[in-house]
Amino acid sequence: MYYNWVWQNQKITFIACESSKGKKNIYKHFKHGFPNAILISDRHAAHLSTPSKGYQICWAHLMRHLNYLTESEDNPWLHKLIDIYRTAKKIKKEKPEW
Repeated sequence: MYYNWVWQNQKITFIACESSKGKKNIYKHFKHGFPNAILISDRHAAHLSTPSKGYQICWAHLMRHLNYLTESEDNPWLHKLIDIYRTAKKIKKEKPEW
């Protein structure tokens, strides 16, 4: 089995195909990590142990977790939180400079 690794910023996309999900693959291509960047990921351990300026969970993964919680707990505050995130995403799309 092979895994596609993708690193991307506003100017370039770097794709690698590797046989494991281990952090050695990150260091193979980026030996210093990303000390000046915010690393957005699915919270995989290899990503969270990579040096970076900060970490952020991927939007799609965050929404997936919140949807799972609403299905398992259906707490009203979860629906409000999802609405807040969707509103924020809409505003960001309308005003990308924010």
